[in-house]
Amino acid sequence: MTKIYQSHFHKWIDTFLEEKGFDPEYIIEQEGKNNLHFIKAGHIIGFIKGLDDDLKAQIKTKFVQIDFANGDYMHFIKHLAKGYIAVGEQYEAHSSE
Repeated sequence: MTKIYQSHFHKWIDTFLEEKGFDPEYIIEQEGKNNLHFIKAGHIIGFIKGLDDDLKAQIKTKFVQIDFANGDYMHFIKHLAKGYIAVGEQYEAHSSE
């Protein structure tokens, strides 16, 4: 991960979310395989910031497309939370074997 892109992406997403009035304390409720999960929206953004450059570029592109179409960016964050939880559940299932 290049530090230049990481810094640029972090500034970009922070500015984008601030302009949208994003609440990092907003609780996302997401059904998992066996449980109902509660996760702060800000946690998902922190997770995104830790991804590799290619994934961050794809996520940025999607946010820009959503914004251009006047769509709901929170719908996409909730979608990312669903994937985040699914990966966590897969990891948990494999670690308990």
